[in-house]
Amino acid sequence: MADISGYKLEELIGENAAKFTPPEFIPHAKKVWQRLGQGRPLRERLEGAVLNKDGEQVPVEGSVKVIEYEGETALAVIVRDITERKRAEEKLKHPQLLSKLSKPSRIQTYSKLPQEIGNP
Repeated sequence: MADISGYKLEELIGENAAKFTPPEFIPHAKKVWQRLGQGRPLRERLEGAVLNKDGEQVPVEGSVKVIEYEGETALAVIVRDITERKRAEEKLKHPQLLSKLSKPSRIQTYSKLPQEIGNP
């Protein structure tokens, strides 16, 4: 989390998770914490975003598990930056979008082609 957020490890320890949670993710995060508090299992991986030290959102994938640590209940949280994966997903969407947008223009071009080469 230190690498992703830009905070030093000492700055992260003991902080409330809400400090790093974008406002639009707070309702979902509350549901996750409630499920954990009730001992209910979570999906293997969760996807969302964290706020870095500059206040920018960083897309992340993470997992959360309730554990026993030094005789107390604690949360083990593993977070991975998925910025590059999100960029790759966006790039994959664009050719499909361009294909959809250009299809009518291809039809129009093909319909005019016989006239342009002298065939009625």
